[in-house]
Amino acid sequence: QVRDLVVISGGKGEAGVLSASVSNNSGEAQRIAFALPQAQPVYAEAPAHSERRLSEATQVQLPAVPVNAGDVVTLSVQSQSAPAVLVVVPVLAASGYYATLAPTAPPATSTATATP
Repeated sequence: QVRDLVVISGGKGEAGVLSASVSNNSGEAQRIAFALPQAQPVYAEAPAHSERRLSEATQVQLPAVPVNAGDVVTLSVQSQSAPAVLVVVPVLAASGYYATLAPTAPPATSTATATP
């Protein structure tokens, strides 16, 4: 289950960090895919029987966000045990509550683990 999903980005064409609460009540770890339209997905792992803040320890980044902060993007979200769902997600600037989630570097890999 993914709640409170937002994208933190410095602007159009720049990387965006995903922030959300991710919970997994199953007995198996789940790999979650997040993708912008016509883009390769980025992944996060949700350990079995857990609830974690996505990007708290390791950032999960979209390589290029197509809009500026204050707008919205459509993301596809999918796990192994659930079909893909399209969600409309706000894009926010890295300020205030989200200041610590500014993209730290261009994404080097498309896999991250959501950990406490």
